[in-house]
Amino acid sequence: MNPQIINQIADLSQIEIQDMQATSNAITDIFALINQLQAMDTSDIEPLNFPLDILDKHFQPVRVDKVLADVQKTIENAPLTEKDFFLVPKVID
Repeated sequence: MNPQIINQIADLSQIEIQDMQATSNAITDIFALINQLQAMDTSDIEPLNFPLDILDKHFQPVRVDKVLADVQKTIENAPLTEKDFFLVPKVID
């Protein structure tokens, strides 16, 4: 990669490059990996809605939500409430 471009990116990112050759090699390697990924045929792969959809639920357990506190008692202890809702001060105008 061109050192002038690396310096421009470093200036915009407000970072200091210690070793220009090592940085250039690293960036070249990253772009080579990106090119390899772009060359792959993914036309027969369906997009995921959530990245963990492909994992079996045994590997990614989903916790069942349980109410552990008495809701009515919690509402009674709140400083401001309306029906079953907490009232909080307005933060954004």
